[in-house]
Amino acid sequence: MHRLRADPPHVLNLSLGCHTFDDQPSRLVADAVGSLESTVTVACAGNTASDRPFWPAALPSVVGVGALDAAQEHRAPFSAHGPWVDAWARGEWLTSTFLEFGEFEGFASWSGTSFAAALVSGAFAASPAVRDVADLPDSRQIPGLGVVVHST
Repeated sequence: MHRLRADPPHVLNLSLGCHTFDDQPSRLVADAVGSLESTVTVACAGNTASDRPFWPAALPSVVGVGALDAAQEHRAPFSAHGPWVDAWARGEWLTSTFLEFGEFEGFASWSGTSFAAALVSGAFAASPAVRDVADLPDSRQIPGLGVVVHST
């Protein structure tokens, strides 16, 4: 955290998170993320198909990202959802490199909100002047869902 505060990145992707027993954020995590005022912090909403807060994505200072289906029209069935989810991006059947047992094996298709969060983080990184997800290029609204960050 000391290094992050001394030399803050423009974007911090947190493809991680958890629920808490009382659905309240960890004060330690909230304070750490909150101290990065000049950084756009993006976190995955979780693959829980639930509306329970998933931390740190549900923090007000974090862009919480849910997953869309491959057509980018509907929420993926596994994606967490709720008023704390700020943005949506494709999270089904994304192809990426795949390592198995330390040797390069090629590529695999994956699904999850971590991949959707990475796409939103990339959109912020490509648009350094933008701080609000609704202002990202190629973003649009889906009624009943919210801001969708389009990916190709």
